Amino acid sequence: MMPRGKNLFAAFPGVLLAGLAGLVVLCAGCRSEAYYQDRAVQRAREYLLDNAPELTTEQLYFVKYNRPLLLTGEILPAAGPGTAVSELRQICVTWRIPGQTNDFLVFGASSGSMQYWYPNRLIRKTFRRFSLPISAAMTQARAYAQNYLYGQLDVAEFNRIRFDFPYVLETKLEPVFNPSGTLDADEIAALRSALETKTQLSLVWELGNTGRRAVFCGYGNSDLSGWTINFGGIMQQEEVDAATVRVLKTPRDAQTPIELPEEPAVPVVDPFADPVSAGESGESGESGESGDSGVEQESRYDA
Repeated sequence: MMPRGKNLFAAFPGVLLAGLAGLVVLCAGCRSEAYYQDRAVQRAREYLLDNAPELTTEQLYFVKYNRPLLLTGEILPAAGPGTAVSELRQICVTWRIPGQTNDFLVFGASSGSMQYWYPNRLIRKTFRRFSLPISAAMTQARAYAQNYLYGQLDVAEFNRIRFDFPYVLETKLEPVFNPSGTLDADEIAALRSALETKTQLSLVWELGNTGRRAVFCGYGNSDLSGWTINFGGIMQQEEVDAATVRVLKTPRDAQTPIELPEEPAVPVVDPFADPVSAGESGESGESGESGDSGVEQESRYDA
């Protein structure tokens, strides 16, 4: 017969204590990432409301009752392709508030769960779409650097490639046609012929004051559209200078389009013009108007 009431604890003390301990552990484990993110968002919301005096009453209410965006990114660079040094991430709790030209980002750092995320500072930032051809070219160059040049770069140099804008140069470097050794002579000739119709453009990053430069050579149109990387490597400044035809962009103005020079106008020749009448007009210049014509020609020459 089962004991009743308070006699149950006396009969099975160990079983009940074990069950209570399991229940406590179960309840503690029920806190998911959503729970920690919600607590972090509340901290961010309070921080924003305390540090944004320019917001109107309506905008304050927008922050209080609308969910933000979470913008995340790595803080420490990877130790190599596919590896990470730390799980620590920068996380910005972001509100895009109606009537404000800037987005409001509350910056903090923690693991992806945001369990220990706390606000560090408030950032006001305007995000502009950046879709110039150099954007796609930089993506190719950065991927090449991570996959093939990582061992030749220290952390500071790799971060320059990751976060800085490069020089854009028209160059005359020797292209690489068959790095894997899998193409025959006809395929190499076809590739060489195809590249001759395009412009060689190189993206160059300065790697500090040592004279080392990260160079990513490729081919595309003169404004960098359709650019495809051919090879990349580390060079000295002297080598880059010797191979430079002209500088198209510097890191300071790399976010602006490449302005191509205007092509000279080609004179239009009328295919139906009468050559006889043209000759007659030339002869008429030898008449009374010949003196004026000669003076005009002399004045042009003198100028």
